[in-house]
Amino acid sequence: MKQNLHTARGQATLFMIVGLLIVFLIGLYFFYDEVEALLIEITLTETEAHEQRERTDTAYECLEYYTEQALELLRKQGGYIELPEKNLHVERHKLAYFPQNRSSKDMEREVARYIEGKLPENCFKREEEYSLSTTGDLEISVELSENEILIIGDWPLYFTKEDTGDLFWLEPIVYSSQSSVKILFETAQELSKEENTIDYTKAYYGLEGMEISIIPFENSSIYTLAQEGEYFIFAVER
Repeated sequence: MKQNLHTARGQATLFMIVGLLIVFLIGLYFFYDEVEALLIEITLTETEAHEQRERTDTAYECLEYYTEQALELLRKQGGYIELPEKNLHVERHKLAYFPQNRSSKDMEREVARYIEGKLPENCFKREEEYSLSTTGDLEISVELSENEILIIGDWPLYFTKEDTGDLFWLEPIVYSSQSSVKILFETAQELSKEENTIDYTKAYYGLEGMEISIIPFENSSIYTLAQEGEYFIFAVER
């Protein structure tokens, strides 16, 4: 009798151990699935973050390219990207006449319009992996100081992968570059107001080590200002 009782208890213990083992294995199975799903989710998130960084870098490179292009136009056309109707045509180049009813703020606005026109048309035209959508227009703010240009771009551009539904967007992009175009422009304004009937080539060093050269051309004088490797060209009607 006692032997049968011990046998029953042993069997019950064995069944209990087996049951606990089964529960443990089932729990481990679901736990593994949860961990695997989490790892997949994390991997996808890291992939999306990488894709976002790549496209933000692309937008930054575009912003850099068109900012420098805008500065080059300002320097060689007398502070204009889009020249006024009255200008001086020298061979293949055109220069704005000074003095102008224009300020550095006008240049900032023109640079902003130029970049806003270029980036949407050219920056992601070869994008193949994602479809693009936007909730608004690209907004560029420009600030010119004595030795720097600062550009901030807010572009509500979204990238969506149709097969997976992955979605990310561009972060605001900021670009700055050393540029003396503001002080060169303001110096040009002051020089153009001086009464001068120069009819010969003249080169000398002006304010703060700025090199100034003046060349007569027809009924005008062409000024070239240079400072720290940067130049600015404009014309004065005589």
